[in-house]
Amino acid sequence: TFVVVVDDLGVAWENLPAVKHALRKFVEVERQPTDLVAILATGGGMGIFQQFTTDPKQLLAAVDHLKFNLIFNRVGISSFPSINPMHMPANPIRGFVSRQQSAMSIGSILRALREMSGRKIMLLFSEELSMINGDNYVQHLGDQAIRSSVAIYAIDPRGLPTLQLTAADDTRYMTPQQISRIPLDRSESYFF
Repeated sequence: TFVVVVDDLGVAWENLPAVKHALRKFVEVERQPTDLVAILATGGGMGIFQQFTTDPKQLLAAVDHLKFNLIFNRVGISSFPSINPMHMPANPIRGFVSRQQSAMSIGSILRALREMSGRKIMLLFSEELSMINGDNYVQHLGDQAIRSSVAIYAIDPRGLPTLQLTAADDTRYMTPQQISRIPLDRSESYFF
């Protein structure tokens, strides 16, 4: 039994096509004909308790139904927004609510899986798994996974991005010290 969870609240718009491509490959090539699979989004757009199926047509339709969650997405258009003096910082309240929604959705899925028998695997696509700093959501979800006998495989759809300056970065109004901090700041946000 596979549950594919796409954290549409924690995947950048630019990375969603790569997630959909990977899921299509999983459905068409990697999945065995007897595997029960459900494809869900943490934003709840497809209904949190989609029916498990072995039908590849239904699974591909679920993949095609995945959309970027413009309202509550905590990552944004790009994993690493370009440096722009006019760029507005992210809304921390929206990020907090979005993290809570992701954690609650994943927790609900894990509780539902507790009732199922057999081998259970969750494939979790998210590029922002820190959840909420200072709270124990990640540990709580880990405990739920253990109680539900679910193995979780987290997949970061960002791949191996460059953490250096890019052509899209506008550093005209920055000091050399600020410019030298950019790769360090991006590295911290990527690894932590």
